Amino acid sequence: MAKQVDIEKDENVRESVRKAYSEIAKTDGSCCGASASSCGSYSPTDLSRGIGYSQEDLSILPDGANMGLSCGNPTALAGLKPGEFVLDLGSGGGFDVFIAAQKVGKDGFVIGTDMTPEMITKARNSIKKFTEKTGLSNVEFRLGEIEHLPIEDETMDVVISNCVINLSPDKPQVWREIARVLKPGGRVCVSDLALLEPLPEKVKESAAALVGCISGAVLVNAYPIVAIDLNDTKLEWARNFGATHTVNASHTTPDSVLMELSHGQGFDAAVDTTGITDVFQTAYNMTSKTGKTVMAGVLHHEKPITIDAFPLHFGRQIIGSHGGDTQPDVDIPRYIRLYQLGKLKLDEQITHRYGLDDINKAIDVVQKGEAGKCLISMS
Repeated sequence: MAKQVDIEKDENVRESVRKAYSEIAKTDGSCCGASASSCGSYSPTDLSRGIGYSQEDLSILPDGANMGLSCGNPTALAGLKPGEFVLDLGSGGGFDVFIAAQKVGKDGFVIGTDMTPEMITKARNSIKKFTEKTGLSNVEFRLGEIEHLPIEDETMDVVISNCVINLSPDKPQVWREIARVLKPGGRVCVSDLALLEPLPEKVKESAAALVGCISGAVLVNAYPIVAIDLNDTKLEWARNFGATHTVNASHTTPDSVLMELSHGQGFDAAVDTTGITDVFQTAYNMTSKTGKTVMAGVLHHEKPITIDAFPLHFGRQIIGSHGGDTQPDVDIPRYIRLYQLGKLKLDEQITHRYGLDDINKAIDVVQKGEAGKCLISMS
């Protein structure tokens, strides 16, 4: 009986979303209301520029494709490359599909899926205009729910989504479908809303809040974020960069504080940047049963580590940074873009600047713990 109630509730959610977005498709409005003006005095173009879309991106769009429905720029963060096959979940009027199609070029292909017939019709009607502007014929739009994608297994290099997954009443099923359609080694880039604390029940049950991508948002689990150091200045920097709690290990033993903050469960991830054996062992001991302990600092090869290996059988992991695990062709453009958007605050980490002749002074302040990052000018 309970399962039947859940199914009916899920279908009611889908129908509310479908009805609302059907009206949006007819009015060229946004999810903030029936028209873009409901979001304030900003046009869809202004909103898109504000979240990182370039004029070059927007210039190739057919009229009406940009309805101000975005909350981020997944096409930029995904690092799309020529020849890739891309799937856009909840493609609406085709906004991100057309932008992605320009990035993957004539040898690539982009499919948009949406559960609203009016949106699919609107997007399909724009294909001819897109081809006239760009000379590309590499897009397709399919009607379907993101919980049951009309896509073959292991056919997509990249899956993107822009403020859509929160609308789903069954988010785990969405992620299972994403995993099904991705090629081995494929990647996902999602822009969406998340909550720092639970919503009031009245807002959670609000249909308007759901369509506005609010009541369907999931809680962000990266809490607490704890920074540990011996230097109060560095702990202050950590707070400025997002740490919710700080511990000065010269004043107190971190173990008891950390267990209290994690409610005795340990942390999902613990990163040791010191390379000191005892510190690494503390990080490992403070990791949850299925968490990760990351070795960012280089441990001395002659000093053995003593750990309880039993939790490794049940999912706890130790991983090395390997110089920073990364895909340079994907991650470096993403880091540059985040920096340009002001979301990766590198400049604030530079606390000292020196000429090349004063490099020894730079080394000295770093060793004393008085510096965040030193910038050495080669000129």
